[in-house]
Amino acid sequence: MGVSIFRCAPFRLEAAQIQDSGVSHGDKNSKSKADKQVEEVVAAGYRCQPDQGGEEEEKPARRGNVKLVSAQGPANSRLVSHKLKSPPMDEDLLTLAASRNLRNGERSRWGFKKNSCSCRFCPSPGKVEIQNRTSLEEINMAGKLIDGKHWASVIRGEIKEATGVLTKKNRSPGLGVILVGDHAPSRIYVTRKEEACEEVGIRSVESHLPETCTTEDILEKVAELNADDSIDGILVQLPLPDQADERKVLMAVSPDKDVDGLHPVNAGRLFVGQPRFVPCTPLGVMELLHRENVPIKGARAVVVGRSNLVGKPMAMLLLAEHATVTLCHSRTEDLGGVCREGDILVGAVGQPEMIQGSWVKPGAVVLDVGTTRKEQGEGKKAKLVGDVQFEEASKNASMITPVPGGVGPMTIAMLLKNTLQSAQWRLGVG
Repeated sequence: MGVSIFRCAPFRLEAAQIQDSGVSHGDKNSKSKADKQVEEVVAAGYRCQPDQGGEEEEKPARRGNVKLVSAQGPANSRLVSHKLKSPPMDEDLLTLAASRNLRNGERSRWGFKKNSCSCRFCPSPGKVEIQNRTSLEEINMAGKLIDGKHWASVIRGEIKEATGVLTKKNRSPGLGVILVGDHAPSRIYVTRKEEACEEVGIRSVESHLPETCTTEDILEKVAELNADDSIDGILVQLPLPDQADERKVLMAVSPDKDVDGLHPVNAGRLFVGQPRFVPCTPLGVMELLHRENVPIKGARAVVVGRSNLVGKPMAMLLLAEHATVTLCHSRTEDLGGVCREGDILVGAVGQPEMIQGSWVKPGAVVLDVGTTRKEQGEGKKAKLVGDVQFEEASKNASMITPVPGGVGPMTIAMLLKNTLQSAQWRLGVG
């Protein structure tokens, strides 16, 4: 069985072959067992062969003397591999984009020390690049894509199950949506949210008001939804027409139904560490970090952007999980230098491709919140880009979200989650 793997080494990946003897040096077991182990490795990650008896290897590891194991690695290291969506099929079965984040200099049973590894593949920590390209579009240089579409789908499945239980015992959750005017992007967003609600079993009630309506007209509809016991969450689709007082409308939404997390009461609860409803986009970013098992406690986190919708709540959420957080913005002095300090880098500044690839610390986890339609020239279709220069940043990042397909799908998933939780709280279950 020929398996193409890569040794982890600073600034490069050296190809090594594990020949017909199986997936580890000297293994004479069957091909089927080897196939099974390879699939396990894809899910669990790349691991160097552990040292024997706690002693460090004196000889450099040789070609083929690499063991792939499915066990979880030690707490003070993190090795990331790409998760293939189907079993490997041919000679180039397995390509691993491996990066390392060693902490505290503690020795583990895997032989890791600060700045070194007993397998001698890694004389010092550094970024990892894939020199030999593969057909896997998901791997871009050393960066492993964080698949927001996948995780959003998983979360919707979890919400659907919980909603089914709630509906059988009580009633289905209800989401009231207020759409003002015929703003095309808003119409698209509302339609997507309504389709997502239908998918998971949440009842969606839309109130469509004319473009010429007044603030009082909108407030009347908000008051109606506040008083409706079958409605657990209220969403006012922004932006509102110029004549409407947006702040006054958002303040009128009951904090107990504010599933967008925009009311000052909910913002204050988040600030003092007693969150109830959190804005959906930063909540989605945190969910991605959790689902991808990214270490947050003790990490240096840099958030670029200070909006009430994303930047500020993002900083509070990271701080609540014991990250050391720097909140900066477009006017921060030496912004690139600040970004390079981040083990976790969140781009939420709203300026397309502002965050350069050279600003990304090698091995950092990058989450790009921005979405901007960028014109590509005459006769070419516009392209969606984020706040981060994706191609360059992915050379340094260990993990990165794409645009589209990264943070975006998580925003709607978190709206559904907030609505479900509101229903559970209001009905006294869950």
